[in-house]
Amino acid sequence: MELERIEAYKAATGRQRDRLFAAIYAEHKALVGKIANTRPGGFDDLCQVGSLALHDALLAFDPSHGVPFAPFAKQRIRWAIAKAGRPAARVKGCEAMYDGPEASTPCNQLDALVLAEALDRFTGRDREVAELLAAGFSGVDIAEHFGISKQRASQIIARIRKGL
Repeated sequence: MELERIEAYKAATGRQRDRLFAAIYAEHKALVGKIANTRPGGFDDLCQVGSLALHDALLAFDPSHGVPFAPFAKQRIRWAIAKAGRPAARVKGCEAMYDGPEASTPCNQLDALVLAEALDRFTGRDREVAELLAAGFSGVDIAEHFGISKQRASQIIARIRKGL
């Protein structure tokens, strides 16, 4: 039933497509809210990011890969929300600080500067992995995100830590 609805959504246009998305969103709204509630930042803004990620997941979903839609969408929503509310690198002596509009204290500004300088040292996948590490994701999460083995993710993480 869910696969049929997703295929119908991909093929639909106009109001029919809007109605199908509304029905699919209604099924996954609690998931978007649950993930948004676990991250710092404005809850409504993060829910919007999650809704856009759900839409992207609908368009990118391919049932031939053998993964059910719900876990596929959950991962996409998690990554989008994490990227939107990503914290900066921590500096010894600074309390839980985040880069963004609330970065008004000297510690927060220093955190943002340290993260920016650290990320400049990396290119490509290493930079993306470093950003995900800074966002608090584990090596297992990173491996799943990139579709690589846990051992390869550990190697990349070790290389990043050595580069810091």
